[in-house]
Amino acid sequence: MPNILLASPIAAQRLERAAGWLELKKRDRHVVIVGASLEAANDIARKVLAKKGGAAFGWQRMTLGRLAASLAVVGLAERGLVPAGPLPLEALCARVVEDLAKSEGLGRLGGVGDRPGLPRALARTLRELRLAGVGPEILELRAGTADLGRLERAYEQELERAGLADRAGIFKAAAKIARDDRTTIAKNPLLNAPLLLVDVEIASALERELVAALAARSPDVMATIPAGDERSLQHLRKALGVRETRADADTRTQ
Repeated sequence: MPNILLASPIAAQRLERAAGWLELKKRDRHVVIVGASLEAANDIARKVLAKKGGAAFGWQRMTLGRLAASLAVVGLAERGLVPAGPLPLEALCARVVEDLAKSEGLGRLGGVGDRPGLPRALARTLRELRLAGVGPEILELRAGTADLGRLERAYEQELERAGLADRAGIFKAAAKIARDDRTTIAKNPLLNAPLLLVDVEIASALERELVAALAARSPDVMATIPAGDERSLQHLRKALGVRETRADADTRTQ
């Protein structure tokens, strides 16, 4: 079936359309339901099941981050890596800053290298850059970002040394698994199943790449998104290969 992308400013309208899509799915078959939160994914499943009655043990409900982590776990383990949360990554950034400061490698940031807020700010910046697919080799080519490129390269080396994977690493590993056509991978219940994305913000290139890899394997995909979230819409258009259907306040839901 063709992928469906629905944009509407009305939350109730988006949820009704998503529920209508889900009602057509068999309860004993695998369906992946991704919400902006785990509670949101559970809510729409409960809404449909309350109408149909019974349970749906094959319906997997999760956030995009949890889906990525579930897919990536085997690939990360093969490389000796474990997912890391914000606090360990901030501590890792503190070590990067300290080491580069000792070798006078902070460049223009040398004057603020002893500021307590620098590791946290660096962790946020590197998270955004890496999720956008901007590696140190790109940053180091420009004089204005060369210092940041050096920091990112040191950060990547420290991640490898510590055996940690940040959000970008997790999404990269998950997308690699989703694109893998080995028989053992194909049996993963999170792959090759109908996929429902309910108001899930897609804020980066790596998140888009995972959705695209999942959609390429799925027989049936529906995504809803608030009409004003143009960034997510742009990513979803590319990931699903379709233009959105727009529903406004004057459009009655079917």
